[in-house]
Amino acid sequence: MKIVLIFDQGELGDRGLSTVEKILSRFKLNYEIYKFDGELEDILASLSLKEDTFLLLVGGDRLLLRTMLSIGDRYISVVPLAGKKSSGFFTVRGIEELHLIIMDLIRGKYRIRRLHRLVAWDGERALPPAFNDIVVLNSTPGKLIRYGLYINGDYIWSDTSDGIIVSTPVGSTGYSLSAGGPILKDLDAVSIVPINSLIPSHKPIVTSMESTIQLVDLSPKEYVVVVDGQYRHWIETEKLRISKSRYTIGMIEFYEGSTDLDTKLSMRIPRKGAKVDLKDLPPSAKFVFRILEYEGGLTLRELMSKTLLPPRTVRHALKILIEHGLVERGVLDKDARISIYRIKRGG
Repeated sequence: MKIVLIFDQGELGDRGLSTVEKILSRFKLNYEIYKFDGELEDILASLSLKEDTFLLLVGGDRLLLRTMLSIGDRYISVVPLAGKKSSGFFTVRGIEELHLIIMDLIRGKYRIRRLHRLVAWDGERALPPAFNDIVVLNSTPGKLIRYGLYINGDYIWSDTSDGIIVSTPVGSTGYSLSAGGPILKDLDAVSIVPINSLIPSHKPIVTSMESTIQLVDLSPKEYVVVVDGQYRHWIETEKLRISKSRYTIGMIEFYEGSTDLDTKLSMRIPRKGAKVDLKDLPPSAKFVFRILEYEGGLTLRELMSKTLLPPRTVRHALKILIEHGLVERGVLDKDARISIYRIKRGG
């Protein structure tokens, strides 16, 4: 068995790193330890990812998503762990439990949940596989896109909207959910969610993971594809084809000490509350409101990251929501200089 441990900045510290090395040495394992400094391609390209290799990621979802993109068309078993500063949606346990985690891996006290990814083809060029979602937007902030949608060769619609999200079951709890898409639970499927479509009848679609999705009549050099919110590619042809990747990701779930993925998905379902009338608000304000409704309080930087909207658009949306008494601005507990925006209680 081989252990490859990658930790984000600030998640271990010198003392923590020393403790990790002592634990791994005690078990006489073949191991490698790397610090994530924004680049993973060179590290992962040099690794021989065999069936008995476990990749331990210490940090939040940013590290996980960057790793998924950098893995490319390969299989790996991943163990997402919380560090000193952060944890992510997929975190199964904390790094302080490393001794017990290694024992469980050695004894086989875990299950592997194989998660499918999606791959987009721009002409003959394959983009990095998506763990969460593939999003098509206009590269000019505030401009709409026009496209035609086909599923397995069948024409579905022509649409004008702020964009479109094609999501895996994992990604259905994130950006897709915030845009009005469904949670795909216990279902090997794909969701297709138009973002603020101008045509009211165009609602989210769920189709099989085996389906081939085509977006046609695109504007080359004007539209951009965003993979997992991390990788951006300017479309070069008029057609984008999206299908299931041949390579899955093995997400390790322990029998004890971790919350299974289905429970985490259920926890992401929006909280029940008073109905809010958003029909007279612009699409950007509606979108930002839904993001805050699902995610909780966020800073301006976090909102830009979640919505993929430009700063000016997000600020304008927040101004409208505050004026309508739907959102309130506070300060971040750990830094009073940073504003945080939340749904107003009673709003």
